[in-house]
Amino acid sequence: MIALVLTGLVLLTLALASYEPVVVKSPAPPPVVVAAEAAPEGGTPTVAEPEISEESEPEAPAVFKGPPVPTTLHAALLAEDLAALERLLTSSIPLETRDAQHRTPLMRAVQLGDADAVDLLLKQGADPDAADPFGDTSLTWAVVQRRMDLVDLLLQQQADPDKGHLTPLMWASLQNELPMLERLLEAQPTINLRTREGWTVMHWAAEKGATEVMWGLLRSGAVVNAQDQAGRTALMLAARHGHLTTVRLLLDRGALRDVEDFKGNTALDWAETSGRSDVAELLRP
Repeated sequence: MIALVLTGLVLLTLALASYEPVVVKSPAPPPVVVAAEAAPEGGTPTVAEPEISEESEPEAPAVFKGPPVPTTLHAALLAEDLAALERLLTSSIPLETRDAQHRTPLMRAVQLGDADAVDLLLKQGADPDAADPFGDTSLTWAVVQRRMDLVDLLLQQQADPDKGHLTPLMWASLQNELPMLERLLEAQPTINLRTREGWTVMHWAAEKGATEVMWGLLRSGAVVNAQDQAGRTALMLAARHGHLTTVRLLLDRGALRDVEDFKGNTALDWAETSGRSDVAELLRP
């Protein structure tokens, strides 16, 4: 009996010596796949107003990025299939459905420059004032693309001329588009609206030296001496960029030479600092 017990203990000892614990590994998590984001179409990210120290121009209305959300209305527009669009509009598809960039079919039609589709969508009741996440509307896009025919179609449907991260009137001013500006003025926009930086249409026209546009704005009641959040006036901007004709017009229309920005600089200071000797001579008392 003792021999059997001893034999069992020896066998148990040998078994334990050769034993290796089994390690149960958790399954590895699947690799994280980051989908490549498609480049936005028809626009670039929103930017603030240009700093006074840079030669820059605001970029086109922003395109909102998001996951792909294909819709049949947008697909018909991309395919330039007006007949398919007409058929779809007789169904129950909402006219304000959004694509991956949060654009309505009307916005997309304007960006594509498809006047027939724009006309059809508006007649079916598409909202001309629908805005993307940045506040830009179909009218903004029509002005940016310099499409007077689309501007006419949208304004005929009472599109709001005051919407946009820059309003349509501001875009017409900085693009020096006099016929576009005159058409927009017929819609009676709020002419002295400001951006979040305090810029008015006069600031944009002065920045670009758009003298004829500025004359149209002044006749329509634009404020001459409006100051932005840094205290800058249209006269300061025009002086800084050396727009001599624009400076003359502003002075003739009552622009004040001795107004100071919030750092104590006048229009003359801006002209001298920027090396605009002809403008500086005009601004000296």
